[in-house]
Amino acid sequence: MIMIARNQSLTEQRLALFHELVHRYFSPRTGPLRQIRARLRMSAYSRSAFLRYLEEALAEGYAQLRVHGLARALGMYRFPVQSGYVTVSQLGFEGSAIGTITLGGVLFRVSISQRPIPQSQPPTE
Repeated sequence: MIMIARNQSLTEQRLALFHELVHRYFSPRTGPLRQIRARLRMSAYSRSAFLRYLEEALAEGYAQLRVHGLARALGMYRFPVQSGYVTVSQLGFEGSAIGTITLGGVLFRVSISQRPIPQSQPPTE
């Protein structure tokens, strides 16, 4: 269910509605394994800055397109950073990451580094 506050202007209400409709589109509501798909979606959204950025940019772009037209919709790429959903450093860090490993509730990030790998010294006797 989407709830929109009525203490905003009509334009703000329409923007919020169209924005939230995109999030609803990506949320599984019916079908086989709905609970698992919903959990996987939320896990991906909360763990990946890039996926969060992408979904928020699409949602805002669609809302701006429907309410204000194409010119305002093209500014969608700035929205997730300006609104605090992600930071530029999170996106940069994730862009260099190969993947993540969760072990015992601890999240480890595997990434590419430009530094040389330090050579271990043989034990001295």
